[in-house]
Amino acid sequence: MQGLKFNNDKPKLHLLFRQFPNAIQEIVKLSEYGHNKYIEGDEDYQNFSRVDNPDTAYIDAELRHLCDMYSKDIKDESGFIHKAHKAWNALADLELTLKNNNYEK
Repeated sequence: MQGLKFNNDKPKLHLLFRQFPNAIQEIVKLSEYGHNKYIEGDEDYQNFSRVDNPDTAYIDAELRHLCDMYSKDIKDESGFIHKAHKAWNALADLELTLKNNNYEK
């Protein structure tokens, strides 16, 4: 008997890892860094979702890192490049936008 799995209309998440393996690994490392930095309020890795004014907090942070990419050292004081910080902040903003607006496609 053949097993069944209905995945035809589901996102193929593996494609993201195939296209961007280095970028995703860097974002994961940065996420772990942030988790450890804010460990007191981040036992569930969701501290980012509980910050004050998230609608502007992550856009502002993303824009700061965008500016810093061109005007300062390539790396932030964390040791990660500003582009990684910019990408992480964009993902945090997108995640909260989708979650808070019950976005479904």
